[in-house]
Amino acid sequence: YNVEIYCGTEVIGELDPIGARGTLYKDAIYQHLGRRYMSMDLDLEKKLCRVEPVDVDYYTEAVWESRVNLTESLDRAVLHGADLEFGYVNVNRQPKLYKKIRERTLENIGYGPITLDPFVYDTTGFSLHPPEDWRRAVESIDKRHVGAALYGLSYILKRTAPSLCLGDVENIETDVSLKELEGNKWHSALYLYDTIEGGVGYAEKIFEVFEDALKLCRAIIDECACSAGCPACVTSLPPGVADEDLEQLLVESNASVACTSSLLTALLTGE
Repeated sequence: YNVEIYCGTEVIGELDPIGARGTLYKDAIYQHLGRRYMSMDLDLEKKLCRVEPVDVDYYTEAVWESRVNLTESLDRAVLHGADLEFGYVNVNRQPKLYKKIRERTLENIGYGPITLDPFVYDTTGFSLHPPEDWRRAVESIDKRHVGAALYGLSYILKRTAPSLCLGDVENIETDVSLKELEGNKWHSALYLYDTIEGGVGYAEKIFEVFEDALKLCRAIIDECACSAGCPACVTSLPPGVADEDLEQLLVESNASVACTSSLLTALLTGE
């Protein structure tokens, strides 16, 4: 049941409910056929959004808050000390605020709140808990490096893994969230799951060929000519990072690509 976008009396487009939360919130800039519109009113119950044409030199970008939880385990695997667990996943996604970003310069020129209810659904997916030896070795240098590696791998997996399951980048989602381990300990884990409610098998296929997915990521990073990360391999600041210290590290160094490369080596070789 898509949300219809109308200007005056004409319907100019439609968008799925999850996309509408991150694209059509009040005061969002919606682009259609080379023109820009501002969202004036989004009614998710009636599946309608009213927009009006505007002339501005910026676009808006939503900042999401996600909570992902594996509710039932169906299968497990171990890869060089890393724990993989496939099963039913509960996803809670909510846009918290939006940024106004000026075109050309890409400078942030303002913020605004988004007051929409979260979108909660159940699907299928798997979690990846990195090898404990790798985690301890990396944390002894800088604890932020673990987060840099997980967010970096999350970024490149989302864009490459769909090719192994005949899917599209919109069919799967990746996220970094906390996972409870034995002894009431909590550590960050990488989650990969179907974006379609109920799940249709994309994440399950990637779980089955996960080592091939990692080798593809490894090849892309090794063959990329950049030295500090780029959108073609692992961008210097992957989406989803909400920690200021980690964000500073990623922006000021090559941590994104270097830490991701380190995690890939640990997963593929155990080193």
